[in-house]
Amino acid sequence: MFSYNTDSDDVESIASDISPIETKFDDLVEDIRSVLGNSSGIDSDDVDVKDLVNLMRSYSSDESHWKEYALGDPSRNYTRNLVDEGNGKANLLILVWSPGKGT
Repeated sequence: MFSYNTDSDDVESIASDISPIETKFDDLVEDIRSVLGNSSGIDSDDVDVKDLVNLMRSYSSDESHWKEYALGDPSRNYTRNLVDEGNGKANLLILVWSPGKGT
């Protein structure tokens, strides 16, 4: 039989030690970083754009994985939300259009 101390400080300490679950979206972000390398932009000779396209095509979207980045501003036609700065030469964004708007 196990005994657990449910003191709130202990619970908070345990919760802070638990790593967030990595999702396929997290893998996609890491894979994009890997393809770009440390110093390459998308238009660099050492980056094969086809590799980036293949990564995006192979990603099976699950809204629960990227929902935290999908923040809309109803005062704008659309909102650009930064997901990752990559290596400083490319940004991964999630765009959210306001209802009734589009491009």
